[in-house]
Amino acid sequence: MIAVGFAGGMEPAAAPGSSSVPAAAQHAPAMATDGAGITVRYFPSDDSVFIDDAYLIKGVPGRILQKLLQLYLEQHRQEFTNKEIRHDPSLKLPEFQDNLEARLILLRRRLEERTDVVRLDHVGRGRLRLSVGRPVRLKVEA
Repeated sequence: MIAVGFAGGMEPAAAPGSSSVPAAAQHAPAMATDGAGITVRYFPSDDSVFIDDAYLIKGVPGRILQKLLQLYLEQHRQEFTNKEIRHDPSLKLPEFQDNLEARLILLRRRLEERTDVVRLDHVGRGRLRLSVGRPVRLKVEA
């Protein structure tokens, strides 16, 4: 097991006419500190994700969730755009126009069905919010 550390990757999206650092990045939201923590395990070999030893999802949606959680933990980010997800080379999304929205819907549904700690909410056109209710520990398994 290794703790994950991504360098670079997705950058906060700036609105047209705004400063280069969006308001969401300037005022980092408070991280979840109440309650018993959870462990999210990510297996890069098949991009599978487990929450406290219970299988959640694998493949592209698993890779996306792992990346969003990593950015949440490292940068305290909670809001993301479909565009930045689509253009992040570390996610290795298929080059052909794949249906990213369908994968995000599947990920949201799985989170709703299997955990009350992590949520992925649609908050506007092409915008997502990652909500984490308790402390999260992210591990990458070999």
